[in-house]
Amino acid sequence: METTLRKKTSVKGTTGTTNNNHVLEPLQTLHQYAELLDKAHHHYNQGKYKDGVIVCEQLYEADAARTDNLLLLGALHFQLRNFSEAIFYNQQCIRIDPHFAEAFGNLGNALKEIGDSQGAIQFYLRAIKLNPRFADVYNNLATSYMQLGATHEAIETYKMALVLGASSIYTFILNLGNLYKAQGLFEDATTCFTNAIRVKPTFAIAWSNLAGLLKDEGQLDKAIDHYKEAIRLAPDFADAYSNLGNISCYRTALRLKPDHPHAYNNLGNALKDKGMIKEAIHCYMTAARLMPRFAAAHCNLGSEVINEYENGMSPTSILKEQGKVEQALAHFQEAVTIDPTFADAYSNMGNAYKGI
Repeated sequence: METTLRKKTSVKGTTGTTNNNHVLEPLQTLHQYAELLDKAHHHYNQGKYKDGVIVCEQLYEADAARTDNLLLLGALHFQLRNFSEAIFYNQQCIRIDPHFAEAFGNLGNALKEIGDSQGAIQFYLRAIKLNPRFADVYNNLATSYMQLGATHEAIETYKMALVLGASSIYTFILNLGNLYKAQGLFEDATTCFTNAIRVKPTFAIAWSNLAGLLKDEGQLDKAIDHYKEAIRLAPDFADAYSNLGNISCYRTALRLKPDHPHAYNNLGNALKDKGMIKEAIHCYMTAARLMPRFAAAHCNLGSEVINEYENGMSPTSILKEQGKVEQALAHFQEAVTIDPTFADAYSNMGNAYKGI
C-alpha cells in the first residue's frame, strides 16, 4: 500500500537548517528549508526511510506547522510500520488543514494496517469528499470494504476508480476480477483478467488468475499456456507453479515458498497417483500443519490412512501411532467441520465406519 505525498507551496516563518552533527541552526532563507525537504523526499524515494525521518524531525523542530513536512513524516513512519507515529503526524496535518485530502487518505491507510477497517473507511470517504477525483484512495477503500464483507460496495468502488483513471489501473482491474470470481460471476471475472493483461501484458498474476478460470472451464490446454506465460514473466511465482501441476512444478513451488500448503497438498496428490503413499501422507500432514483449517488436506490424509489400513500395510513411520481407522475418522471429521458441504469427506467417513 502506497501513502500519498504532496508538496505544498505555502511556508510559515523563518526556520532552521542542520549541520553535520544534526544540530539545528537558523535558516536564513526559505530556499534552504525547501532544499532539506527535497532531501527528505529523496530519502523516501530511495527507500532510506530512517534517514528521511531524521531530516523531517529536524524540520519539525524548526516549524511544527508545515503540513508538507508532516505529511512526509507520516508517510515515512508508515513505511517503517510505525503506525502510531504515522497516525499522529497525519492527525497534525488535519488539525492545521482540515481540507488536506491526502492526510485523510494516509490516516485511513494507517488505521487499516492496525486492523481498524471501519475507521479506515470513514477517513477514505472523507478524503474522497474533499477530492472526488482522488482516484488512488479508491483501491484502499475497496480493500477495506472487502475485509468487512461488503462485496457490493467494494465492486462499485473499484468501478469508480476505473472511471477516474487511477494509477496502476491494471491492479484495480485485477482486484475487480477477483471480486467477480468470489461472487461466482466468472464471465465478468474473465473479462477483467483479460483487460488487465491487455493494459499490462507483463502482469503475471493476471495471466495466472485467468488460467485458473480456464482450468475450471475445462480448457486445460489454454490454462497450461497461461500458467506457463505467468511463470515466464515471473520465474519465482510459486502459485503459478503449484497451479500448473506435476511433481516437478510442485517441488519448484515449494522451493520458492516452503510454507505453501496448497502446493504440499497438490504434491501429495501427484505422489499418491504414482503409488508413493508414504510421501503423499507426509505432504498431506505438512499441508494440514501449515493450514490447520485446510479441509482437503485432512480429507486426503484420512483417505490414505484408510488405504494403508485396508491394504494390510503397517502404519507408516510418519503415522506410526495414528495409522488406524479412528485416526482417519478424526481427519474426515475435521474436514467436514471446516467445510460442512464437503461431500467427499462425508462419503469417505461413511466408508471408514463400514470398516470398523
